Amino acid sequence: MKKLSIAILVSMLMLANRNLCLCQVNKHLETINSIMDYIVKNYSFSGTVLITTDGKSVYNKSFGYANTELAIPNNLNTAYDIASSIKPLVAAGVLKLHEEGKLGIDDDIAKYFEKLPSNGIKIKHLLSHTSGLPEYTHNPGFENFAKNKMKADSGYVVSNKDLIEWLSGNSRVEFNPGEKYRYCNGNYALLASIVEKVTGLAFYDFMRKYVIKPAGMTSSKFYDELEDYKTSERSLGYERTKEGKYVPFFSHHLVRGMQGDGGLYSTAPDMQRFLTSFLEGKLVSKGMVSEAIAPYRFNSGGTGLYGLGWIIRGEGYQGRPLTIKHGGRWEGFLNAFAYEPQSHISIIILTNNSMYPPTIGELEKAFSDALAGKEPILPKFPIIDTVSQTLYLKGADSAIELFRNLTSKSPSKYFIDENEMNYLALSLVWENRKEDAVKILELNWQVFPNQSNNYDSIGDTYKELGNLEKAKEAYLKALSLDSKRESTRKKLDHIEKK
Repeated sequence: MKKLSIAILVSMLMLANRNLCLCQVNKHLETINSIMDYIVKNYSFSGTVLITTDGKSVYNKSFGYANTELAIPNNLNTAYDIASSIKPLVAAGVLKLHEEGKLGIDDDIAKYFEKLPSNGIKIKHLLSHTSGLPEYTHNPGFENFAKNKMKADSGYVVSNKDLIEWLSGNSRVEFNPGEKYRYCNGNYALLASIVEKVTGLAFYDFMRKYVIKPAGMTSSKFYDELEDYKTSERSLGYERTKEGKYVPFFSHHLVRGMQGDGGLYSTAPDMQRFLTSFLEGKLVSKGMVSEAIAPYRFNSGGTGLYGLGWIIRGEGYQGRPLTIKHGGRWEGFLNAFAYEPQSHISIIILTNNSMYPPTIGELEKAFSDALAGKEPILPKFPIIDTVSQTLYLKGADSAIELFRNLTSKSPSKYFIDENEMNYLALSLVWENRKEDAVKILELNWQVFPNQSNNYDSIGDTYKELGNLEKAKEAYLKALSLDSKRESTRKKLDHIEKK
């Protein structure tokens, strides 16, 4: 009887705590509404926001249009391309196979890929982004490899088998597996190919059987099912033109046929259903959940900020409570979903008009602060948004002059992201505006002088321009900042052999 009374008391305390949490959330909804008013006005926000506590919705609103041409507004059940946010779902499926004994996360990948040298890479290294494999997206080597395939067959669709073939010929890892964290989409493409070999199912069918259906995600569909959506159910991704207008993003990207690192459309309620099912141990055991959401331990014994399919932000990181999360970006779509175990609060943000990653991250943090009763810091304006328009309309010199004026007069108003600057320069290379690309890259390394990737990119651009001496100088600088950049070393060796 005494034990029963204690159990009842504990249950009552937990219920009281959760009810208190819900009351606190309701108290701060006015602040959240104010944040969204600001975001919609200043960022032309288009998408859906769902905030829950204990899986129950306390805030859900949609803004903008799923389809501007047909004037179809976004709503709570609009499906968005979640891009890389599929990775926690893929990880859940792989971990289920591990628990069923159909594979082991300590398996060497050589067990599944006969022609792919493993370099000691195990499945757990793929899950945790510690494999050391080179990134294939925006990789000139892979893109040239893929384009050659497409030249031979105009209807050719680049897929996972092409990535495996390319990696087989580019087998040098950029660091020893398990040594450190470096995000790599190819890790999850390889996982998709592994589960196909293990189960005999096509990857999409595997995900439907092991994750989508068990989680009750009734409104989520893969690329091969897009025709099944009614026009009113699925949003289009929009990009901002040089003139500042939003138009549908139809790029038919050469890696659109890849599977495992993207390819799923989902809704905010479905993402919440997955989160709840996973955390409650309905997809894998609770012991496996704990392992997945713990920071992966490196060979050195230290830990990073990624687990097995999840980004982990420890308590105190950026002033926030413990948070497990992920995000994704692809052709106009950008999203973030996060869960705070201490408060049982989840935040899901799905957008479809090319919002910048730093902005959505700051928006998520502003929500978290508001719900904790803190004064939220409103997202800064991404300077790349203004600079890119000037760049395309007036050229690199005018864009750089504007950049310097804005950052000197209002430094606290703007957010500068080195990756976005780098990507902007790469887009100029693709448009054959290589001289302008060099100017933007030079600006980037002036602002971020200690980032090796900036020097690697400018080396690539100089190489494209035929200035091998400048390319060599840039590659050497990149290696001086990060001596383990094997891809950079390979490019430098190629120049020195000429």
